[in-house]
Amino acid sequence: MTLVKICGLTRSQDVDTAVALGAWAIGFVITESPRRTAPSLVAKLAARVPPEVLSVAVFTIEKPFEIAKIVGRTGVRAVQLSAGAFGPNVAAVRAALSTAGVPRVALIAARDTRGAEKADFVLLDSRVIRHDSPVFGGTGQPLDWRGLAASRKRLPRPERLLLAGGLNPTNAPMAIRALRPLAVDVSSGIEKSPGVKDFEKMKRLFAAVRSADADSDE
Repeated sequence: MTLVKICGLTRSQDVDTAVALGAWAIGFVITESPRRTAPSLVAKLAARVPPEVLSVAVFTIEKPFEIAKIVGRTGVRAVQLSAGAFGPNVAAVRAALSTAGVPRVALIAARDTRGAEKADFVLLDSRVIRHDSPVFGGTGQPLDWRGLAASRKRLPRPERLLLAGGLNPTNAPMAIRALRPLAVDVSSGIEKSPGVKDFEKMKRLFAAVRSADADSDE
């Protein structure tokens, strides 16, 4: 069964809907982004997430000590490092969390993050360059799923793989069939506007994921 992570949430009603639809994880963007959410609000939204659903704080180029401080304030249960080689490495973030006395949290790292092999999960996402600066996540730019499938031996194991990059209710089944990830990570493809989710698109996404899984069982 393919799991679903809904990312870029900024409203309580969207959190509640994602939980009700069966989300495995819910992501809150802490870093610079149209979906950026202040830590004080993240703490309130994360408190709505039941224990069986993973609450995730998404970071890019923040320093490890900043990450640890925010995780402690918000009470999220996972950290996502989306900047890859542009951001901090896995070992440094784990050390900062430990030093800050933060209980162990899951770590999701973009594939090119230093030490990504030591993370709990590995993220495949698209990036674009705007005004000579990289944009990490939420770009709406699809990945080349077929091309990635052809080089499967160089990918993380499926049971550790989170797949993002321009996913929506229409193309998610194609991506799932090509790569069979543990989970899909969707943000812009189910929105009315940045940070405001479309309930009907969310429902269609979960139905599309179930359909792709059913196809694989036949």
